[in-house]
Amino acid sequence: MIAGDALSLDRSAHEVHRATATAAVLALVIWGASAVALTWHGLPPRVAPPVIVALLVIAQLAAIAMLPRLRSLLATVDPRVLVVPHGVRLVGLWFLVLWRRGELPFGFAVPGGTGDLLVAIGAFAVAWAAIPVITRTRRVAFIAWNVLGLLDLTVVVTTAMHFARAAPASLEPLRHLPLVLLPTFAVPLLIVSHLVLLVRLGSRTSSTHDRGQTPHDWGRRRASFARREGAARAGSAGERSGRADH
Repeated sequence: MIAGDALSLDRSAHEVHRATATAAVLALVIWGASAVALTWHGLPPRVAPPVIVALLVIAQLAAIAMLPRLRSLLATVDPRVLVVPHGVRLVGLWFLVLWRRGELPFGFAVPGGTGDLLVAIGAFAVAWAAIPVITRTRRVAFIAWNVLGLLDLTVVVTTAMHFARAAPASLEPLRHLPLVLLPTFAVPLLIVSHLVLLVRLGSRTSSTHDRGQTPHDWGRRRASFARREGAARAGSAGERSGRADH
């Protein structure tokens, strides 16, 4: 009976986790499709890309704060799921090409493009060699990559804000597809992913997953916890029944 209750609890938790993951993927698809549709003819002249980035980051953080199931998903998903998407930052090479063509200013394209390229390459290296974070060296590499990635995005956004005010026409390629998807979709996601990864590393949850355990190990821990919960409840019920008999 106890084992059956524990198995049922674990199955229910797994189903909730899977449903949350499905909902998160669907939300990302809708967000991406909406970004494409709304920017099909470019961003309106008065809309600054950095402002969009800031608003979308705030919206994501608010969603994480208000949705416990989303927090649980982000705390237990394989960290590679949050690291590998940073490979999209290879787009930094295109920034350098546009600078050479005279379509993007040096102050934005070269620092941002170079930083993005390094972080993108670093993402693949971290995903392959630093996860799971089970040694001091891996931990240092993981933290360094995240901090550098955040600094690079901060430089990109603040530099874009400067040029948006001083010379709006200089960032024209960022106002049209496909590059407009950077401020309206990719960059806000990447910023939040860095924050989530850093928080996970220092949390109790990261100690069971990021530091060497696989998703299967995490599932076994949840099942074990559910069995202990079931046993405790059954024991408590038996004790109450015994007292009633007396």
